[in-house]
Amino acid sequence: MDQLISVISVVGFIIFGGAMILLGIIFLKRWEMRRKTQFKKSFRQYSLENNLTYRDMRAVPRVLIPEDLDVTLTFSGPKYSLHKAFVMDVSLSGFATSLSFGARKIPLSEDFQDVLVETPINSFLVKRLKSVRIESQMEKRVMAFQIVDIDEDQFAELKSFMAHLSNFLKKENGI
Repeated sequence: MDQLISVISVVGFIIFGGAMILLGIIFLKRWEMRRKTQFKKSFRQYSLENNLTYRDMRAVPRVLIPEDLDVTLTFSGPKYSLHKAFVMDVSLSGFATSLSFGARKIPLSEDFQDVLVETPINSFLVKRLKSVRIESQMEKRVMAFQIVDIDEDQFAELKSFMAHLSNFLKKENGI
């Protein structure tokens, strides 16, 4: 009888420990999601409150995208329809991305038509992108794309996003 109680106690302790670990994981996931959501809200609010000058739009260097900010490229066409890439940095000439699919499926100099770029504050369409570089970090599926063709109004949206993000990151970092 004492042995049965001992086994039940051990099993109960293991179940209790597992439940506590599971609750901890759920709490951490929710906290991380809340932090990301707050960062996105803060960026959106900043972009609404701060107007860009012509100088801001002209002097935009390459901008690293924080992990808390989701900026995606969504490909169209029969071959890569609805595949996504997550933008790691952006410049006026292209994107460095982490692909959601295998990078080996894409040959260098592959053309992509009508790629949708979605940011927290806007979205725009790039008429034509070209894959130009695959990083050695194959496990991360890092690939760079060059903007080959984009309409002027869509290019203005790209510059607006980059300028807002650049200014926001300077403010966040106290620069």
